[in-house]
Amino acid sequence: EGLKMFAQAWNSGEDVSDWMSEAGTFEIKSNVNMAGITDWKSIGTEEYPFTGVFDGKYREIQGMDSSYPLFGVCEDAILQNITIAANSTFARRGEYADTDYTLVPLAARLTDCTVSECVNKADVTLSASNRLTSKIFIYTGGLLGEVSGKTEVIKCENHGKVTITKDVVTSYQKAILAQGGIVAFNDGATISQCENNGSLAVNTDIYYQHIGGIVGVNNGTVES
Repeated sequence: EGLKMFAQAWNSGEDVSDWMSEAGTFEIKSNVNMAGITDWKSIGTEEYPFTGVFDGKYREIQGMDSSYPLFGVCEDAILQNITIAANSTFARRGEYADTDYTLVPLAARLTDCTVSECVNKADVTLSASNRLTSKIFIYTGGLLGEVSGKTEVIKCENHGKVTITKDVVTSYQKAILAQGGIVAFNDGATISQCENNGSLAVNTDIYYQHIGGIVGVNNGTVES
């Protein structure tokens, strides 16, 4: 509940100093059990993007069952040493009405951020449809959705399965799907020394499919 309270406070623009260390960072000091939290909302919104330093201290986020990642919108933030445990799951079923939809474990959209030594072990499964007739962008991956600007993704790993099922259909025939083991869509960022050990499966007939072991769509730099 503590992490949920922090997310609610940040997303409301409230004072979050109670969660801040003496160094001005946000830290996890023991494994976090998210089991039973059914209404999780990602840390960081369009109005209040996450801009802090979040250090997982190599502890685990356990039992998370959500269609939203741990973080939503991040700008000039640092995410480090965060591990999402294998007993977590990220899934979306039914229908959604967004023109842009992201299903990933750690963070949906990052601009000018640093993500280092973060690990996902959870499975990601998208089996939701979209009936909108406008252009649709779908981003799925083992860790991050869209990364842009001066963002650096360093020494991160994915060990979870990322699956798009046959139930993913769109009314707009030229929908775009980007699926990556680490990052779905890279728009100018640098990804280095990252590793994907999870399987990627796409079982849908979406018109444009961009699938990559590390990055789905890469308009930036990927280094070994």
